[in-house]
Amino acid sequence: MKYGMIRFFCSLMLLVVLTAPAQAKRYWNAYVAADARNFDLSTRDCMVVNPVRQSLHMVYGGDHLYHSWVASNEWHDEVIDGSPAVGTSASIAVRPDGTLAVIYMDVKNHRLMFASNQDGSWNTSSIAEGQDIGRYNSIDCGSGGEIQIAYSDAQANRLNYAWLNASSQWVISTVNDHTSGKECSLKIFNNQPRITYFDETNHSVKTAIWNGSAWVNHTVVAEVNQGWSAVGFLVDTTDLWHYVYYDNQSTCVYYTTFRPGGWPDEAYWVDTAGPFDQMDLEMTPSGDLMVAYTDANTKKLKVARGINDHWDVSVVETGSGYALKNPGLEVWNDAVQYVLYLNQDTFDLKLGINQAALDWINTRVDTASSYLTDTALAIDSLMRPHLLVRNNKRDLGYHCYHDGSGWSTAVPPFPGSIDSDFDFHFLPDGKPIAVYVNNDAGTLELAVYDGNRWNTRAIVTEANSIAMIRMAIGSHGSVHLVYQSAKNLNLVYMSASSWQGPFTSTILDETRSTWLAFDMVLNSNDLPIICYPAASTDNLRLKHMSSAGSWQTLDFSSKYKANYRITVDRSNTIHMAAYNDDYQKLYHIWNEGGHWQEEVVVDSGTFWPTLDIDTNPDGDVCLAYVIQSSTDQIRYAVRHSGSWIMDTVSSMDRYALELSLVHDPQGIPHIAIGSSYTSDVLAYEGFPAVSMNLWMNDVVLQPGDRFLLKHNCANHSAHPVTANEYIVLEIDGAMWFWPGWSSALDCETVTLPAAHIISEPIMDFTWPAGVGTLFGLRFWGALLYSPSQALIMYDVIEWQTMP
Repeated sequence: MKYGMIRFFCSLMLLVVLTAPAQAKRYWNAYVAADARNFDLSTRDCMVVNPVRQSLHMVYGGDHLYHSWVASNEWHDEVIDGSPAVGTSASIAVRPDGTLAVIYMDVKNHRLMFASNQDGSWNTSSIAEGQDIGRYNSIDCGSGGEIQIAYSDAQANRLNYAWLNASSQWVISTVNDHTSGKECSLKIFNNQPRITYFDETNHSVKTAIWNGSAWVNHTVVAEVNQGWSAVGFLVDTTDLWHYVYYDNQSTCVYYTTFRPGGWPDEAYWVDTAGPFDQMDLEMTPSGDLMVAYTDANTKKLKVARGINDHWDVSVVETGSGYALKNPGLEVWNDAVQYVLYLNQDTFDLKLGINQAALDWINTRVDTASSYLTDTALAIDSLMRPHLLVRNNKRDLGYHCYHDGSGWSTAVPPFPGSIDSDFDFHFLPDGKPIAVYVNNDAGTLELAVYDGNRWNTRAIVTEANSIAMIRMAIGSHGSVHLVYQSAKNLNLVYMSASSWQGPFTSTILDETRSTWLAFDMVLNSNDLPIICYPAASTDNLRLKHMSSAGSWQTLDFSSKYKANYRITVDRSNTIHMAAYNDDYQKLYHIWNEGGHWQEEVVVDSGTFWPTLDIDTNPDGDVCLAYVIQSSTDQIRYAVRHSGSWIMDTVSSMDRYALELSLVHDPQGIPHIAIGSSYTSDVLAYEGFPAVSMNLWMNDVVLQPGDRFLLKHNCANHSAHPVTANEYIVLEIDGAMWFWPGWSSALDCETVTLPAAHIISEPIMDFTWPAGVGTLFGLRFWGALLYSPSQALIMYDVIEWQTMP
């Protein structure tokens, strides 16, 4: 006999309509586990000199909109707009009073945005909305402080001009409705706008001028092959228009001039033997022209200065693997010039400074490192999720854990640069262990964290060819590694409980030089199970070690080979999840009664190449995967009592590159996912997956226990209650209905007054074994729906177990 009683105070009003069964909603907590600045410089107006405050200002973004400036030789930084996925294509202008104006893209919401600090703090607003609007843009300011912009509208295939009127409204007109206006640049002369752009329809460089009633377009350079990728433009004090552009056919950078009403002057080459890209053109106070451009052939960022009919070329910096990107040139005076650019080798935003024609000096403004190359997720003994994350700078060392209040960097970074796959788990004694390739040393290494530092040990030398690694930890601390070398699939096994024990190595397959993917788990006997694509047939191959130490091999259909993960349940049944975009299906394959079974979990959709499979403490198979759409859907699925229960964890803005799923001992699922769109690693924590357990006062109630329901009727009326009415339970934010399911709920939270307590029992029932699908239920309150359809509110509920 088992007794227990609990009182619950319920502030809830609920109207239940008895309709068809519906699925309960699971709630997920979302965290940003690791984040990093991610930005680009796709406009030439990303930097401006402020003559009023004698300062240099830079704007850039991608994840947020950032502003950095230098004044009195001191650096300052701030975030103008902290919204996600904003700041791309940022351009800045300075008003005569020294205040700043910025335009930039909000990629997530498809908007071109405006930011101004004229009121003493930054205020943001929307200029226009549309798909890929403002990818190319330019901003300038009139003598009276009027803000004027030019921007591309790729979806409508037109170039637009807009100015901000005295009522803070944007007045928009179309400059050209037959081209999107790539490489557009706006300059103001006598408060009149001049806009140059590349007409990709006619492959020509054009400039537009407002004649008072309409835009007049002039062709400056006709039939430029790929010239849109590199065009620089400025207007001098005499309204002479200056251009530099790259002609891909002749591989030269050319310079020419044009005056409205006349003909373009002869073009002269500035540099030869390209290809060249991404140019900006400025003029010194003395009238010298300066052009910054990237040399994709030599990986050099160059600045050419036109002096006495010839060009002096200097080198700002030379890249190693990639060309230096997106130079923005700004002239302080005749002796001082600046170039803002991206170093794609180091992911740094850099500023090149040239003083009095001396050598260029480079300084780092900011660093843009993206945590997207790989993630690994594990649960420690205290049920806290931990993450290892590698960024694009090949740093592995962001070991974050959630302690109930947030994620934090807990340990020092790993030694060396990490450019391959890695894996991460916990030893039985609670110490984290990681496996990775140290590219500096060229070795495959194990690392164990002792609370102060990572202790490393080289396992395989000459390991730079290793591209993928999987690790599993046995119940007594044995370490199993599977890795891909140049030609072989190798298993490395360490049986000792200490990570310093001896290792043995076995070649599992030596007939394939390229592996698509593979996975490994251990069963309850610490025997490895490995799946990978077979070389001869391209089928999905499963290898598992028997208790006698021999390998068993089984091949499955090639339709499973696009991506796959494996796990074992507590009965040592092997489960595999696999998808193939050719079929647009997600499969579950398992062995039952000595026979392999297949079922389709999702029968249509396009999947990102990332998924994971795990089993919860109740033995249910669980999947996490991502469906591609305009906003990608992170999905979680549980197989319970032979049926799949689906749940959408979150929506994210595309490019989900890495996903991991684990369950803690309480059955709570944890998902970590990285996205190149946000440059963040996001962590999701769900409520317990699926459980048939009912809890009351921290006591698990078993099937067959009988309940006695008592209630407090807040509206002072007692309605007759029949045995076929539904009981509605509000459990951790999810609704469960007994004896069946119902939808079409209308919920509202209210504060209920005190009421007369009806003490007599109104219903008793037996919890039926195997009935209903429950989401880790805990009683929080209960309501009844009466035959008269009156709304009955209960604020005190008593539950009592019966023998």
